[in-house]
Amino acid sequence: MLTVNSIPCNPVVVADDITILSTRVKRLQEKLDTLESYSCRWRFDFNTSKTIAVTFGETTRTFNKNNVTRNWKLYNAKVEEKRSWTHVEIELSGDFNGNDRTKNVCKKAKETVHSLMNLGARSGRLNPMCGAGLWKTNGIPTCLYGCELWNTLGTTELNNLERAQRYASNIIQGLGPNTRTAIYAYRQGEERVMGFIPDVMRLLQKYNLQEFLETYINEQYFPRKAEWRKIVLDKIGGHQLSKWKLGMNDKPELCHYKNIHQNIMPFTLCETAKRNPFNRIAVANLVNIVCGNVPDIFMKCVQETPYSYTCQLCYKDIVDINKHLIMECCVLKRPRNEMWDMLYDILPLENVAFLNALQDDEDLYEHLIGAKIPNVQYLPQEMQDKFCLNVANSIMRILFHIKISIIEFDIV
Repeated sequence: MLTVNSIPCNPVVVADDITILSTRVKRLQEKLDTLESYSCRWRFDFNTSKTIAVTFGETTRTFNKNNVTRNWKLYNAKVEEKRSWTHVEIELSGDFNGNDRTKNVCKKAKETVHSLMNLGARSGRLNPMCGAGLWKTNGIPTCLYGCELWNTLGTTELNNLERAQRYASNIIQGLGPNTRTAIYAYRQGEERVMGFIPDVMRLLQKYNLQEFLETYINEQYFPRKAEWRKIVLDKIGGHQLSKWKLGMNDKPELCHYKNIHQNIMPFTLCETAKRNPFNRIAVANLVNIVCGNVPDIFMKCVQETPYSYTCQLCYKDIVDINKHLIMECCVLKRPRNEMWDMLYDILPLENVAFLNALQDDEDLYEHLIGAKIPNVQYLPQEMQDKFCLNVANSIMRILFHIKISIIEFDIV
């Protein structure tokens, strides 16, 4: 063991990075001179080629003007001045502009998503709930490393980060990259004050929590940690739920999804696929239909018109392609009847009566594709899964019959 004057000094830890902060140009040179004297006294050298200076708070125009007159030296070598500095893989910009950093983060996010795709995070392969868990534990920590030191993000940066998150969400759920995600970001273009305290105040105002800060200032009372955690989670959850529902209102392709899935929680179809992995392809196809995506085979048997579509099997004008082929097209009556016969055999009589009593075709269609069993009486999980899997497999059989019909009708 290494000792100095009988003091144990093992193991030896060497700090090879030093950061000097100064509010004045001359004061920084004085600190550099002190470092130089200290290194000469203890016989070690700083690497001048790796020594840089960054001035924070200057615009590009001001930097270009002042950079000519500023001249710091270490060992009589000029210290290079840069606009940004990367420390422990965290980029800090002198003008607080993080566009380049955000672009790198978004690029890293997509690379991580593609790595998860290689592990099976795609339609009909890895369950979306498992993929979401991998994204939370590996993707997000990798992309947001050092985000505590990011300055106030601008609208462009926030939009880029949200696009990357939406891209990851679509891929992990087995949906197309361009599938609607029902997330809108509403921002105002006012001049924002930057800093840690302004960021905290904006978060409190965003989630309607500022009253707790005011109570603490006026009455010196603040909730306990467990109580505060519950309050924050409830406020954030309510805010995100309202924002999520608001985002779906303007997207017509999500008209069925917003009625089927009304809470921010794992989709019931994904949970069913997790419990029944051998049927994951059929369930993944059903999830895409619920989300408003039209299967390619469906598009082959319709012809687009200026205001609607025409089914080339029954020659009817239609608006909702998925609904027509699953529920209405007379050419597909046989597989559709087989589907209803199987579902009626599974469900108790009370549930069958409820489905038959539905007057609105939209309600019946949403109960079908959402695998929503009427809440007439409690049914065990096994029966609910059986109902869902029969719906998914029946729609797969309808797809197969459409392929045969396209050949019979000689549809190009």
